[in-house]
Amino acid sequence: MKKTFIIALCVILGFASLGVARDQLIRLAVSGIGSYVLGAPLRMRGFSLGVMRQSVSIKGFTLGNPAGFPRGLIIDLPLVRVDFDAAALLKGRVHLPQVAIILKEVGLFMNKDGVLNVDSLKVVQGKERPAPKERTQLKKKQARQMPFQIDLLSVDIGRVVSKDYSAGPEPVIQVYEVNLKKNYRNVNSPRQLAGIVLSEPLKAAGIKGATIYGIAALSGAAFLPVAAGVTLAGKDSASAEFGASVEQVFEAALSVVKKMGTLTREDKKTAALAAKINGASVALKAQARDGKTHVTVSARKYALPRPEIASGVLYELSQAVK
Repeated sequence: MKKTFIIALCVILGFASLGVARDQLIRLAVSGIGSYVLGAPLRMRGFSLGVMRQSVSIKGFTLGNPAGFPRGLIIDLPLVRVDFDAAALLKGRVHLPQVAIILKEVGLFMNKDGVLNVDSLKVVQGKERPAPKERTQLKKKQARQMPFQIDLLSVDIGRVVSKDYSAGPEPVIQVYEVNLKKNYRNVNSPRQLAGIVLSEPLKAAGIKGATIYGIAALSGAAFLPVAAGVTLAGKDSASAEFGASVEQVFEAALSVVKKMGTLTREDKKTAALAAKINGASVALKAQARDGKTHVTVSARKYALPRPEIASGVLYELSQAVK
């Protein structure tokens, strides 16, 4: 009886090990192929394939900037869940009944030439219009591609970090707390999927004229940029807590503000400062609260609240205090 139990346990562990090895191989393959197709480094921390459940779970999915941009991430996805139709796959068709994507942070970088990082991805650039003979070959190639269908796509975006290097060596940094949830139906190509996921943050940040908008237009969705409502109707401040002391945080804040703009006033006794950043009047206050340092930053330009500038200061401060 004991011997039978040991054998059964070994068999179970063996299958489990094979499953782990399979998932690791798939993770490495997808990372390599994805990096090549997108033209940017793609990484996944975890990958799990449930054959019986017909589902895929991806954790720690990140896409870095393409060549020609500073180091940084375009997207940081803590979790992606995909339900797939195994029967359809056996028939040569990719059918995904449901896909859920959670984006913790989206990074929009504009280089010194005024080009956005998302517009420099291969999947966005595509190719120039081919010659007649090449178009015929392209149609034949497309005909051989597997049909692709997502019934329901759910996208959840946390925040957008915009860094503009076109004005000088130091970037203009703005952060948009988007907290946007949106559903799409009948997504019929991987390129359209990429267009939807990458264009939504641009709309949220109010960035216009991007190449990727043309791809996203395939979804047939039209809506106003979220940032327009945030800027006019939102509050002018943003706040965060830090584990460091008030003195340490305030010193870091002074360095950040001097790097981002011009310091106009500082008071170390009250841990308060004022500055001009991106044409906006910025005020920062740090104070001890419940064993932590609470920082509030407000920003206004032409009497209008600019929470994205305030959040940008906090974002840089969080990087400096790490």
